[in-house]
Amino acid sequence: MNVKKINDVIIVNDYRDLIVNNNDSTEKIAANTVNTWQPNRSEKDKMADTSLGKIAEIIFEKYINQFSIVYLSYDDFRKNNFEKHAPFDGLLFSNKKLENDIKNYTDIINEEVALSDYGKVSIGLLSTLTKNKLYTVEVKSTRITERHKKNGEVDLAIIKRDDFLTYPSAIRKSYKDYNLSSYADLLIQNGKINIPYGADKVSIARQYEKQFMTDFYIRVYIDENVKTGFIMGFITKDIFIENAVLKRMYQKNKSELPLYLATPISNGKSVDNLINNF
Repeated sequence: MNVKKINDVIIVNDYRDLIVNNNDSTEKIAANTVNTWQPNRSEKDKMADTSLGKIAEIIFEKYINQFSIVYLSYDDFRKNNFEKHAPFDGLLFSNKKLENDIKNYTDIINEEVALSDYGKVSIGLLSTLTKNKLYTVEVKSTRITERHKKNGEVDLAIIKRDDFLTYPSAIRKSYKDYNLSSYADLLIQNGKINIPYGADKVSIARQYEKQFMTDFYIRVYIDENVKTGFIMGFITKDIFIENAVLKRMYQKNKSELPLYLATPISNGKSVDNLINNF
């Protein structure tokens, strides 16, 4: 791999050598992707966005697998012909884990996904995976555009103002604006949480959300013009949720309605830190 590092950012140059052939899986994923937030998104755009996500995942996988850690993409063991949403992007575990142990858990994951209409797994299974040191991972990709540049060059400081993102569990889109306080009220109204006298409802809402989150979130930015990937860093679900806000990401005709739990990339750490403390 052609890698260089600037502070805590890992830069993978000319990633084309890493991407052997992901067209088949990308086409299947794109074909089964529902235009939830972008109702007019073309098949070409869906394919491009799906491909970007797979490139980001492969860049992370190839980098992390150089060390004593294995990243196993969910797409490599799923059994639904890409017809359901992925419950997470992949699993991270020590290369000392026994292959039989991994297969036992991937079988359980596939069984739960098969029983789910949307492609989810239970919070009980997420907890069991974590306890057994099989860590769930989300790899979020973003395309480098002019807004990420200064004087024509990619500016890492600008990118670090962006966020780690995940959806809240109880509501993913709304015409109404929410913050964590009003979201906690929604959880109370729906019977999801109870607030003991004198307790902080926002703190309880944060703990409620954490059980649905993956263990690690990775941010990868892709400059398609020069085939370069920027692994900006990772964050644990604990640090994520404790620093999260609930917000919209306004982009006309793209994401006026979705709600996101978000925290700045600057709150994360280098993926090398993940490797060194795994």
